[in-house]
Amino acid sequence: MNSISASDFDPFNLTIAHDPVDLLLSVPQLSDGETILKALNDPRVYMNLEGPPFPYTPKDREAWHNIVKDGADLHRQQWIELMQSCTDDSGMGGEQNGLPTRNDRKWIGGAQWASAIRAKVPKTEADAQGSTYPFIGEITIRRSGFPDIRDPEARRKATEANAELVAGDANILWEVGFYLIPEYHGKGIMPVVLMTLRDQVLVPYMNVHRLLGTYFEHNAPSRRVFEKAGFQFLTFVPKGAKLAQSKVDASGIKNGDMGIGIMQWKRTDSA
Repeated sequence: MNSISASDFDPFNLTIAHDPVDLLLSVPQLSDGETILKALNDPRVYMNLEGPPFPYTPKDREAWHNIVKDGADLHRQQWIELMQSCTDDSGMGGEQNGLPTRNDRKWIGGAQWASAIRAKVPKTEADAQGSTYPFIGEITIRRSGFPDIRDPEARRKATEANAELVAGDANILWEVGFYLIPEYHGKGIMPVVLMTLRDQVLVPYMNVHRLLGTYFEHNAPSRRVFEKAGFQFLTFVPKGAKLAQSKVDASGIKNGDMGIGIMQWKRTDSA
């Protein structure tokens, strides 16, 4: 067989050629914190997100960074084990794209996957910002919390059962979330990021078969991202999300009850 190594492909540093700006998906860094704080305290961002608290504080950022760092450490170890398994000829049932197809092959996917989205900037700007690829957003993949199930107890049971499935199980239901800083809205970045991460990491290395994405009913651009990435509309859940009262007060809206649309991508034999 043709063995592969981490030097052939690195899911933790994934470059994407994109017009008008080239992109990099990498492990989030604590040094991204200042940009993240600014973004998640901007109404153009936080009004489209249910999860992050508002105001978003350095303490919130540190807590989230610890979660994604633990996930990145776990996934990197799983990646090393996967690469090692590709050099072991024993028990192989063939290979596909350089990876073993035996039933007991290694998989990634024991925690949340988070990739910082970075945009390449000219050298002069990089000198000022301290980076050739400064942080512009984030995309996360986690096991789904079943947003379409309304009954709390049924949702809890489904979520727990989903969480207990071993990495690589084709029955795992996954869910994606993302945001960009406002300066990079409308540049066609998120569809290509989502498709690249799905096709180059989630399918071949995590064995993802179903992936959900949600959007607030007022957020048509988010729905278009999913549509461009091949997602299909699944259902609409009235009052499916509840914004924190602090976001309600800051925005001046009447209440925080948000209808959510749910989009789904399902893997096919050609995926």
